[in-house]
Amino acid sequence: MSTCPIFPLEIFDLIIRNLEDVSVRTYPFPCTSPSLSTLCACSLVCRSFVSLCRPGLFRDVEVGPTASESRWKLAQLLIEKPELSRYIRRLSYHRTTPSIPPVDADIAGLLPILQLPNVNTLIVHTDQSNPQTRIRYYDDHGFRKFFDHHLSSGKITSLYLHGLLGAPAFQILTSPNLKTLIADSVIFSQWSSIFPHGRVNPSAITSKLQNISLRETEFELTALSYLTHLQHISFGSGLPAFLNLTLQTCQDNALCFRALHTLAVDTDLNPVLAICSAAKRAGIVAFPVVGSLYINLDPSRSGDLADVTPWALWYHLPALESVNIRLPITRASVRAYCLLRLDHCLRMCKKSLKRLRIQAHVSDPGHIRDVIQPLFYSLGLARGDNAIEVIDIKFFISNQNDNDNDNNATGGLWDLKMARYHVALFGWLLVLVRDRSHKGFRALRKVVVKMSVDARSGESDEGWVRMAEKYQEYISSCLARMPDARRYPFFEWKVESRRLS
Repeated sequence: MSTCPIFPLEIFDLIIRNLEDVSVRTYPFPCTSPSLSTLCACSLVCRSFVSLCRPGLFRDVEVGPTASESRWKLAQLLIEKPELSRYIRRLSYHRTTPSIPPVDADIAGLLPILQLPNVNTLIVHTDQSNPQTRIRYYDDHGFRKFFDHHLSSGKITSLYLHGLLGAPAFQILTSPNLKTLIADSVIFSQWSSIFPHGRVNPSAITSKLQNISLRETEFELTALSYLTHLQHISFGSGLPAFLNLTLQTCQDNALCFRALHTLAVDTDLNPVLAICSAAKRAGIVAFPVVGSLYINLDPSRSGDLADVTPWALWYHLPALESVNIRLPITRASVRAYCLLRLDHCLRMCKKSLKRLRIQAHVSDPGHIRDVIQPLFYSLGLARGDNAIEVIDIKFFISNQNDNDNDNNATGGLWDLKMARYHVALFGWLLVLVRDRSHKGFRALRKVVVKMSVDARSGESDEGWVRMAEKYQEYISSCLARMPDARRYPFFEWKVESRRLS
């Protein structure tokens, strides 16, 4: 019986490449998708399939600590078949045990892993549930040799770090072709300790870093002044321990942020507000060309905003085009949301702001009011003098009140509250849409409102589905009855029910 493929190899090649795309790793989780198992099975079909599957099978390789079985097996395989090394693109160092591995005694066993010609992504991560597995850079000789070699090779373009203590800031930021750095629970070496007797001219240090994400990380912001190609920066929770914001560093950072076009703030506004405050004292606009701002408000995981003025942020974003705000509806997050003062944003950025998107996760439809009242108050102040093109509002509503199950099953209190705020929100948006015809929002071309309700299992599920359909029909009929309804094709309203088991 013939074992040759019944289709041309080109067709199988396309299928296998598609499997490779599906099995791409998502940091920091290892690549364990079913597609990888499928690739292994495909490689056993026939000899012709082996060469087709190898790039996908060896693209993403994980090695454990020094002298571990996984490292030894990989080293032996590369010694026996050195041609496999050219397929490896992403190399991951994963530690799950708290013990510190011994100094490498057999350097020859490490060399095959150091001689990988096409590695462009390096991942270092530890067990997130066990802080004792964190890697101490200066105490682990084997890891340091592994890390320094690949970082200095000039081939690494993306670096993902988790749980690394004493990370060498200078070597990382000045790696020849590094473009993306993601750091989570990392402590970097102090930049000021590298140059204790004075600063170095930023032009003397070449860095190609474009994207940085810092979360629960101690990072000296003075180092940012050397990143003249930086385009995207994301601050996660946890204030950097070494802000050191002086007039000189603010002036240097202004040079760095001159190319920055995306700013993301995850749960903690304090680092960005500290930069803005210091820049204001120095008479400098902190983020002169930033066009996109992403804010994830969760004050329960960040510092207190009582002593700061969050709306001062808008003064430092004169070129802002897009604002994306995501928040859980809690008392603290609503307070932080109100402190942002979107009316200041619309006033400061009235000539540039085009897109406004808000995502809110609520457990009670009554909380919708806490989001839309500040929003429409701000939009009312901006009427007639704005460049807004898109307004996108999404509510994710979870029915978590177990005491209301009986009411929900019969279309009770929860449904009535939902109906009330549906109608109120629709009425406010209708005024906004009509204002467009009176030159209130002349640039407006799209308004999207989406409500996604998490219904519980049981009879209430059917009620949510019927309610969603009912309001969808009601709002569609209202739009159809509007004078010259064809003038408002940009208005989109969607209510959906997501069934939870």
